[in-house]
Amino acid sequence: MPTLADSRPLRLLTLSLLYLAQGIPWGFIAVGYVVLLADSGLDAAAIGAAVGLAYLPWSFKILWGPLLDAVPQLRIGRRRPFIVFAELFMGITLVGLMLIDPKTSLPAVAAMLFLHNTFAAMQDVAVDALAVDLLTDDERGRANSFMWAGKSLGVVIGGGGGTVFAKHYGWSALFIVMAIAIWAIMLLPLVFRERPARPDDVPVHPRLLRLSWFLLPFAIVGAVMYGLSELESRYAEHPLAPLIPIAQPFFAVFGAIAAWPLVDREGFARLRASFSFPTPWWGVVAGILTPAGYAMIGPAMSRMTRVDLALSEERIAFLSGTVDPVAGVIGALLGGIVADRLGARRAIGFLMVLLSGTLAVWAAADDLWPSWPFLVTWTFAFQLFVNAYSAATLGLFMSLSNPRIGATHFAVYMAATNLTYAWTAPFGGEISDRYGIAVLFGVAAAIQVVTIGILPFLDAARARREYGEAVS
Repeated sequence: MPTLADSRPLRLLTLSLLYLAQGIPWGFIAVGYVVLLADSGLDAAAIGAAVGLAYLPWSFKILWGPLLDAVPQLRIGRRRPFIVFAELFMGITLVGLMLIDPKTSLPAVAAMLFLHNTFAAMQDVAVDALAVDLLTDDERGRANSFMWAGKSLGVVIGGGGGTVFAKHYGWSALFIVMAIAIWAIMLLPLVFRERPARPDDVPVHPRLLRLSWFLLPFAIVGAVMYGLSELESRYAEHPLAPLIPIAQPFFAVFGAIAAWPLVDREGFARLRASFSFPTPWWGVVAGILTPAGYAMIGPAMSRMTRVDLALSEERIAFLSGTVDPVAGVIGALLGGIVADRLGARRAIGFLMVLLSGTLAVWAAADDLWPSWPFLVTWTFAFQLFVNAYSAATLGLFMSLSNPRIGATHFAVYMAATNLTYAWTAPFGGEISDRYGIAVLFGVAAAIQVVTIGILPFLDAARARREYGEAVS
């Protein structure tokens, strides 16, 4: 039977479908969950806080990196067991949502989605590590495009498609269908090995249970997150209370970094050594700030289409299920091609200018907001540029990662980008509620173009030299 290392088509197909499995629940949170919250009467700030909580596990997913890198090359594979385990529990948590009535028990739904995304973040780190292990330099651009296109398609399935499905068959039926889809994709890594067996592969042994100590930081971070949520609930009327959901993801990341040496001093030391020069630090800054402009409009825009523009489930599904995927797939493919031809940094800067312009157009054209043709056209352009940008950045962050600790280092960059969604969701909701949608989009456009100034500091050639010297 072929392995992923032996077969390029199988490798690209598997990575793309694994990203699709991530996109399905992500789409539900970005679209269906927001519709559910909006129909329950929540304002933009409250919706932003709820969505930010659901995204929060992606902020401290860096904790999965040390665990993955601490596992040796097993006979059953190095990344494969984590992918299968994570997708198994991604499905189980979705099935668990069937036992909860989302219209009467929103806190329980939020808690279950938090748990689901904890496993989804684990799967994401494991898949990215698999890609770092298997992809060659000449196929990274194409593979990143396929992977992001797969995630975009998953967002469509779980987002607009899921919203219409839930309208006709109920939320419980949607959860079981999403779980079945994820489990079906799980069969690929379950059946196909990463690479041919080697004599030095390590058998599964009970002593590997010592790695359970790596879960200690999760307990610490989880306790801090619970405490902050309780603090927000207890002092909800305090003027500083809205800052808590914005600050939560930063506490999560700093808590994860502080707890990391408790279980993996050697791995933490290797990562610290990989950050001994400015380039990787600029990579983290880029991950946090370069997506901030377009990320902060998401929940407020979804609420606006449902409440202010009063779009039906069918129209929301058309935007999410037809416009988004077509634009997303085209954008993801173009992003990889443009990055390969122009170079990642120039391609990303160009796409950020286009994103800023698209956001500014919406801010200035409030008279056209009710126009359906304008909304469709704008959504297509916006999703095209977002997905092209996202595909281009995947390859850049891979090139900034130290190959000796690929899973851990790349996970740091991806956690930085996911941190953006966790803090910008409540932040954007606050701006929208206080100053209006037009101001929110104007601020987003300004942030999107100003952060281009970070790109010149992302020197992949220097990173390769520094990591090469460290190895020698």
